Amino acid sequence: MSEPKLFVTVRNAIPRRVFAYWTGSGWRGNVLLMLPFLAIYYLLLILHEVWRDEINAWAIAYVSPNLGNLLSRVHYEAHPALWYVILFAASRITYAVWMLKLVQALISTGIYLLLALASPFRRYELLLIYGGYYIAFQYTVMCRMYGLEVLFALAYIWFRTNRPHWLKRNVLWLGLIANVDITAGILATGLLLEYVWDQYRQRNRSQQPALRPVGAALAIYAALSAVSLATLWPARDISWNSSEPLFSQVGDPLHLGYATALWAGLPWYPQTISPASWWPDLNFWPQGFFVPFVLVCYFLVFRGHRSMAWMFGFVVLAGITFSHGVSVAAVRHVGIVYVAFLVALWTMRFREEKISPYAYVLLGAGVLASLMTLGQQWGRPFTDSAAAATWIEEQKFEDLPLFGTTDAEVFPVTERLHRPLYQLDCNCQDMVMTFHHRRDSYKLAKLYDTAEVARRTAAGMERLSVNRALLLLNFPLRDEQWREFSRQHVQVVPAARFDRGLLPDEHYYIYRLFAP
Repeated sequence: MSEPKLFVTVRNAIPRRVFAYWTGSGWRGNVLLMLPFLAIYYLLLILHEVWRDEINAWAIAYVSPNLGNLLSRVHYEAHPALWYVILFAASRITYAVWMLKLVQALISTGIYLLLALASPFRRYELLLIYGGYYIAFQYTVMCRMYGLEVLFALAYIWFRTNRPHWLKRNVLWLGLIANVDITAGILATGLLLEYVWDQYRQRNRSQQPALRPVGAALAIYAALSAVSLATLWPARDISWNSSEPLFSQVGDPLHLGYATALWAGLPWYPQTISPASWWPDLNFWPQGFFVPFVLVCYFLVFRGHRSMAWMFGFVVLAGITFSHGVSVAAVRHVGIVYVAFLVALWTMRFREEKISPYAYVLLGAGVLASLMTLGQQWGRPFTDSAAAATWIEEQKFEDLPLFGTTDAEVFPVTERLHRPLYQLDCNCQDMVMTFHHRRDSYKLAKLYDTAEVARRTAAGMERLSVNRALLLLNFPLRDEQWREFSRQHVQVVPAARFDRGLLPDEHYYIYRLFAP
């Protein structure tokens, strides 16, 4: 049978050696597949404007004079300290944001290389994985700790499948995952349960380690988990302004349904709309049907793969429990479901077990989510903080004190400038966003909608004994606020606005202030 003309044309256009690498079973074909995706990734990382959660972790690292001070600040973040310690070391070289991106680039390059050189995936599977939302963007372009959990999980599953008898060394990887993020601890625990149960089932087989090494491995994981809990444990005076207090909505069935929809569907859904956004309004079309569809796919993928089904099910159910009792998750948190899915597929492919086509349906949905997210950002900055900070520097306003609200949204500008901000939310000054209870009054005051902005600004200028300042807002002043500034005898002059960014809450409106 003759070959299709299109195939012959494409094959002839490719150098023979390159074509042989691509069609062969060696690692060279995987590398050839990886290179264009890696090049696109580097371009996206260079163009990406880091937003508040990214820049705040970096700022915490560079303003901390020592590790003790760093750890005290991390308790207000409610994250394990591993990511911050890595950034602390990098910030000793330079405070520039490009160093943050370099750290992320090293982590993400490791992810791409592990998939290309160490995974048992077929090339069409790698194509879907490289193009997926979490590998193409959320856990690689975003300069946050979550890329570490992917890197550690891939390293773990390679050793888990190729060196299953290395119990203690393998569990070290799980301990590292648990020190990335609190939700990553859910992933690590699910992987640990599968590993230990597998070891227990095979305890009477030849060349299988006894229970004592299993106990030692569990002790190692418990110790590393204790380190994670010790560093992420919230400070006594932490703010609950950004989330509800612990266990405050446990009795709400609607909240449980929302958490379930998030963890079941959000890892696969195009990020422009959440599949949980129909809950509890019961607006079922189209996203309301997506969650049941994903659950059916889970059943079809893991049917006949009991150990992987238990591991994956634990991660999903533990995530739902976490969101219902502790904090409603965002897309970056539920991504551990995607990572657990990759680990399960890796294991199934390594064991040469049959993989359901519905696994590719889910991976394809992740590719669609990736394309929609990147298309949404095309030609637009992710945030306007870099533009606002650059403008302040170009205008040579370095000596003018900075006032601003809403604190979490305007801090990215001042952290890029390495300057303190007088927060109208708490009538206090800080170099970084600190989630302290002093800011909880903002939730009641709703400064962005009241004349309190003008009153607090005038009081702050008097407290700092300044008559010239810059006011940073992530909303334009309202008429009532203009009038109140006049009553406070503060002249306000609009100076600049930056509202092209993808994140509406990181648009910036800059005003010059003059007081008698």
